[in-house]
Amino acid sequence: MKLTAITKQYNLGVRFGALRILVGQVMFYVSMANFVMISVVAYDTTLRAVIQAHFPWFNFPLFIGIMAFLVLVAMVLEYKFVVPSTTSYGNVMWYRHQNPAKADLELILKKLEELEAKIK
Repeated sequence: MKLTAITKQYNLGVRFGALRILVGQVMFYVSMANFVMISVVAYDTTLRAVIQAHFPWFNFPLFIGIMAFLVLVAMVLEYKFVVPSTTSYGNVMWYRHQNPAKADLELILKKLEELEAKIK
């Protein structure tokens, strides 16, 4: 089996793409709520007893502060390393697959070549 047969891409249409993007963007909010609920339950059921046995001064607001700090660190790492790569990949896919700007650019280049030929 050729590698190109495995890596061939299929366009499932604009509606599928729109649904995928919309669901993905909504998951951000669902994930935030899920993270908060899981953190609260984990602290209340397990972590509080273990942590306070070693650090009696540790309380719930401090736990929330540490969790918020970890989220901020993750955001910085995402911004510095993941976003540039994702944007680069998105640009390549945007150029390859039915991009109206690509057709416009090709038309502009063709007209430019015609103008250059007339000038010479």
